[in-house]
Amino acid sequence: MKTLKILFVCMALFAIGCSDETTNSKGANNRANNANNGNNVANNVNNVINNGEACLQTCPQGAPLCDTQSRTCVECTQDSHCGLAQPACDADGECRECTNDSHCSGDNSICNLDENQCQPPCTSDNDCDNFNEDTPFCDTASGRCLECTSDQQCERGDTCSADGLCIECATDAECGGEDPLCRTETGRCVECKADSDCANNAPCVDFRCVECAGDADCPVAAPICSRFECGICSREDNRGCEGDTPYCDGRDECVECLEDEQCADNEQCNDGRCVVD
Repeated sequence: MKTLKILFVCMALFAIGCSDETTNSKGANNRANNANNGNNVANNVNNVINNGEACLQTCPQGAPLCDTQSRTCVECTQDSHCGLAQPACDADGECRECTNDSHCSGDNSICNLDENQCQPPCTSDNDCDNFNEDTPFCDTASGRCLECTSDQQCERGDTCSADGLCIECATDAECGGEDPLCRTETGRCVECKADSDCANNAPCVDFRCVECAGDADCPVAAPICSRFECGICSREDNRGCEGDTPYCDGRDECVECLEDEQCADNEQCNDGRCVVD
């Protein structure tokens, strides 16, 4: 009988302790659940980087592929990624109606390279006015409406290319300063086309040299790559923050909260801390 009494007392004390702990830990549980969600996102991002992808995020449905040169998510990297309605993959990784005349047929046998749309051949500049104001000049030899047929029709000192596009460059020799390289597919000068073009082999992202493209590029003192800069934590997915300070604020610091919803019901978020309202 004595043993049973002792057992009942212990059970009662245990129940009281659990009830108090449950009541007092509501805010902590909310913060822990939110932190776990952030860690799951961080793991997904790290998986993309560690598996050899060059993009800094999981690519969305509308742009599911990673362009390893620009390190951006795109719709396509080759024509086979596109459907019948828009079968051509352009230089920016978008599926378009055409990128050359081979994608066009019948009466609409010419690919307007400015709009990437098939259209009838032109016979004069007047025809081009009906198609697209950005390609107002007719090359009667090819039946194509072009952005230009001579250098004088281009602005900003651009030259008219053989394809009838106003371009900044055709070779690296025509570029300089902060943008010394020519991206020939667009005729624009850029800072880099590969990591080797950047100082100390820094990452080249979207044709710009940046401090980091992933956590592996960052030092121990600032181990997290966020928005192409190394820091203590990531504002996109809270990587680098955990425990009682699971969120990364705009000052590159881990804090307890960023908004009131991340605190207990009787608390509000004040300067990164949950305080009693």
